Amino acid sequence: MEVIGDLNMVGGPQPLDTLLNGDIVDESTYGADSSPDWDGSALTDAHPLHNAAVTADYTWQMTTRSSYLVESISSSTPTAHWTLAINSY
Repeated sequence: MEVIGDLNMVGGPQPLDTLLNGDIVDESTYGADSSPDWDGSALTDAHPLHNAAVTADYTWQMTTRSSYLVESISSSTPTAHWTLAINSY
């Protein structure tokens, strides 16, 4: 399983933690924590880097990372990850 895209994770670390680890903040409303992967483990943030600048990971205005590649590693083994920079300026 992979979740890829502009997740707009700009309000703090909790939404990403919920996605990766199944940590539900308001358990009385939404239920107990639940491991997100099929085998009961956490998902992985692949943290891809740019193809042209291998130390850069920004995805918004060259300063902030708001897009993520979240994946399950219980049924596959990732071999490479990268972000394609297609700047229009």
